[in-house]
Amino acid sequence: MGDSDKVPAGTEPDRYRFASRARYLDAFIDEVVAREPVTLVLHGWGGALGFDWAYRHQQRVRAIAYMETFVAPLTLEDLPESFDPTLKAVRSSAGKALVLDENMFSEKMLPGVTQRTLSADETAEHRRPFLQAGDDRWPTLQWAREVPLTGEPADVHGRIAAYSAWLNTASLPKLFIDAEPGVFITGRIRKLASSFPNQDRVVVGGLHSVQEDSPDGVGRAIAGVWPPKPEDLAKGAGRPRHNRHAGGTISLAPPADRSEIRWQRKKQPRPLADRGRHRAAGGSDGS
Repeated sequence: MGDSDKVPAGTEPDRYRFASRARYLDAFIDEVVAREPVTLVLHGWGGALGFDWAYRHQQRVRAIAYMETFVAPLTLEDLPESFDPTLKAVRSSAGKALVLDENMFSEKMLPGVTQRTLSADETAEHRRPFLQAGDDRWPTLQWAREVPLTGEPADVHGRIAAYSAWLNTASLPKLFIDAEPGVFITGRIRKLASSFPNQDRVVVGGLHSVQEDSPDGVGRAIAGVWPPKPEDLAKGAGRPRHNRHAGGTISLAPPADRSEIRWQRKKQPRPLADRGRHRAAGGSDGS
């Protein structure tokens, strides 16, 4: 994807499939990071690959931040209704023409999953790796065919189901950057993601391309308040005390001119016995 070298046709039996990309990611991390513990920031298919790597290398992961990715296998009912004809088309014999000739993902899908209107320069940069029709666009076609829907492809479904079960119990620190309204994390999938233990949740406005829709919010969520320092974790600090399972929820409420992001702590319910002794801080959902 992007500026990575293309894999020549015929050189790998699983070219651009999930398993192939996972092998490249394994080799990259081993070469660049070696054995140092890593903090992963994940989105989209990179999120699925990152979760899969973390599940297989649990002792090498310090923390995970994620947004608009695959936290569990999906069904068509988990996605917007408008996605149904698109996913069926790219998985059919017509998919090659739609993607390899017409560049459907750069020309139609990207604008459709981005809340704001991209500038001409931004659009050109997204198109740049896939300007040449034909095989250069094969990565975008194969990714669409890898989306695990109702158990297929079975190997991808199995790998995502495995790391999803692990995320449901993993104690490492997690940050869920929840795009509202979002695309891939909505409904039951959002409820599942919100239930992961030892996790903070930040709400930002956006569809699937959340780093395009709320770049400041995403950046500040990762750089400004998370992950907590090891010494803070040892003291029990750096994590809201009132919700030890799911962590706290922080909403980003940008003013009308979007020139500044304010951090606000979202109100959390407390046991009745505690309400007379504590004051909860209020907040508002960002959009």
